Amino acid sequence: MVAPISLLVFMGVPGSGKSFLGTCLFNSDRYGQIISTDRIRGELFGSPEIQGCWTQIWQRVEQELRVGITQVHAGQQMGVVYDATNVSRSQRKSLLVRCRRLGFSQITGIQLTMPLWVCLERNGLRSRTVPEPVIERMYRQLRGGPPSLGDGFDRLIIGIGGPQGGLVEVKNVVCSGNVESSGSGVDAWND
Repeated sequence: MVAPISLLVFMGVPGSGKSFLGTCLFNSDRYGQIISTDRIRGELFGSPEIQGCWTQIWQRVEQELRVGITQVHAGQQMGVVYDATNVSRSQRKSLLVRCRRLGFSQITGIQLTMPLWVCLERNGLRSRTVPEPVIERMYRQLRGGPPSLGDGFDRLIIGIGGPQGGLVEVKNVVCSGNVESSGSGVDAWND
């Protein structure tokens, strides 16, 4: 039996803890590859702040996804992490279709939710900040079109980010239409 090729797709606005969670997974030796669009923009255009040409960025993302699949097949890692905001439903759907075509058979979405004010505060503490109106727009966009299994995920985890970043509490896990709730049920969207 062929092992599933696993992809974790992070979703959340800047400052929600996505990259921190990715670093934790990388350090656990379970996920040996984190594909970060910020890192790729930095490599291609000299700075993560330069949005650049999406076609060039996607070509690099796709190349790294293919390398990740090869490494999973070789037993070198359990899966691949895709670290980007992924706030647009139509872009998420397109991403997941492309990833399935590449060979990913198990795609889990992980949405990190934090109150907007926390994300803005964290953003202000970074050496490279995202303009506040951009974060606010992304926040509204994600809130208005939250991830669902209908996007193409096999599993969806809604988590609450911690004070230092990363995932500290799982709010909901959705698989094949079933919802399992855990944690305190705190509404992380509550501003």
